[in-house]
Amino acid sequence: MNTFYKSDTERVERVKSERDKIALLELVGRHSGIYLNMIHKMMPAQHDNITKRELIAEKDSFIYECALDFNPEYNIKFSTYIGNRIRWRCLNIYNHSKKRPQESLEIYRMPDSVEDVHNMAEQSELNDIISRVLKNYPDKRAKTIFRLRYVDGDKNKVMPWRKIAKNLDMSIQGCINIHNKLINTIKSNYEQSNP
Repeated sequence: MNTFYKSDTERVERVKSERDKIALLELVGRHSGIYLNMIHKMMPAQHDNITKRELIAEKDSFIYECALDFNPEYNIKFSTYIGNRIRWRCLNIYNHSKKRPQESLEIYRMPDSVEDVHNMAEQSELNDIISRVLKNYPDKRAKTIFRLRYVDGDKNKVMPWRKIAKNLDMSIQGCINIHNKLINTIKSNYEQSNP
């Protein structure tokens, strides 16, 4: 009895029709590299490492799901199909994480290295400086501009200047000038605390 199959299409069909474990093991062996490379490419080290580890642990079951869903009539290679599916999954996770407040991400993210600990401490210090500057900044419009631009944003991006200007009933250049003064103050405070 021949237990090794000639093509991915044949392997996929064996997994679908007979739940063939050998065919599935061959698919996992052949396509784990694509799966893992895409995760490492789409979810760099500074991203939520817990989610990344979970995705890596789900590799075999994900490839199994892909085999069940794969349709060879679309004229696409199984390897391309897996790459596209994991890419979209990573993008969805990334986009979903951008909608959550930054604080909640930092609570659950455990450092993987000394460098991560250093980066987290630096980010925490910068967040403290930003909060302190915004609280004490004399021009209260700056706080609104900062919130609209970076916190509220627009479709997972920074809010465009025209929308901020309209919201504050100001000119675009006026908003940019206030923003730039605020950023310079934040930079100056950060540099003073990190000589």
